[in-house]
Amino acid sequence: MGRLPYDIPLHSECGFTLLRSIFKRNRKTVIVAKEGGDQITVTRDAIASQATHVIEEDGAYAAKRVSVWAKKRGHVRVAARVQPGCVLSTQTVQ
Repeated sequence: MGRLPYDIPLHSECGFTLLRSIFKRNRKTVIVAKEGGDQITVTRDAIASQATHVIEEDGAYAAKRVSVWAKKRGHVRVAARVQPGCVLSTQTVQ
């Protein structure tokens, strides 16, 4: 069996990776509300689309690289790179 630095056997790292992938899921949907046996879900793509729409609504800014992270109980984190939609002149009048 191959060895990694610090004398860690290769198979133990594979086992760790397997356990991490089982318990940490890349959630595609977020549960917004539950009532009885029913639940309301929203996809991460829909959240990213809504964030892009809000940023680009008036045309002054453009959203680039919108990322969405979702946790199990509806906690959502959104990150977006925002760029100006038009170039402004920075000349000064003397």
